[in-house]
Amino acid sequence: MHTCEPKTSKQPSLHISRNPTVVVIDDDIDLLSATERRLRQDSINILTFSNARKALSYLLAGGVADLLILDITMPEYDGVEFLTDLRLNRINLPIAIMSGWFVETLNLTAQLARLQGFNVVGEFEKPFDAKIVCEILNKLPGRSSNAS
Repeated sequence: MHTCEPKTSKQPSLHISRNPTVVVIDDDIDLLSATERRLRQDSINILTFSNARKALSYLLAGGVADLLILDITMPEYDGVEFLTDLRLNRINLPIAIMSGWFVETLNLTAQLARLQGFNVVGEFEKPFDAKIVCEILNKLPGRSSNAS
């Protein structure tokens, strides 16, 4: 079972009922490797894709993802194009958007994605602390409950 530490000692510990699956899409191989190592320590199933088209193929084939973490600035096929294809294929899942570029671009992309009906559950700059993934997972409906 995956356990996330609370933000403060006053909050109850939160437990995810099963090991969630997180899909991370980013062209930065080093960031993918570091994220994968860190999240596996927390018993999170993680699939990484340095190519967004391969990630789309995975999802179209019925691949599981409790959370999708998407870089918006990638060569050849960027995060905005990926979101467009998700919408065209009626794939709706919780998405966290990240970018190593301008925070304004990140915020605008997240706002536009929300306006288009995407379930944007987070947005953050790269590099990011893997703890943010745990926090997002614990906020997803049906994923967490108070510890006994």
